[in-house]
Amino acid sequence: MANIKITQVKSTIDRSKRQKATIKALGITKLNGSVVKEA
Repeated sequence: MANIKITQVKSTIDRSKRQKATIKALGITKLNGSVVKEA
């Protein structure tokens, strides 16, 4: 299967709780952090 690379490019400051929870669930810990997920 293909892989998808997800990178956080903007800060989570001033984002909704739902968006912050999504970033946390993806496993991204810092700005410009990336994770690779199987599609």
